[in-house]
Amino acid sequence: MAANPVLHAKTKHVDLDLHFVRKRVTTGTLQVNYVPARCQLADILTKPSAVKHFETLRNQLNVLNLSQLTKEKEAEEMLKNEAAE
Repeated sequence: MAANPVLHAKTKHVDLDLHFVRKRVTTGTLQVNYVPARCQLADILTKPSAVKHFETLRNQLNVLNLSQLTKEKEAEEMLKNEAAE
């Protein structure tokens, strides 16, 4: 980037982000921690994963499985209807 200023406009946000984070870390208002790749929540949106790993990340994001909820609700309604008969 230093050798090719033509690309600078396209990468300026990287420089700004770096300075923003560095300043916050120096002042102690931001703490940067290592997160192992298998625990990166953003990966659920960008990479394929095994079902169990996907479900773990989905649960950490507090995202519900609507098809499972629908099945559970249908089962509850069936039990109510059977009990009413």
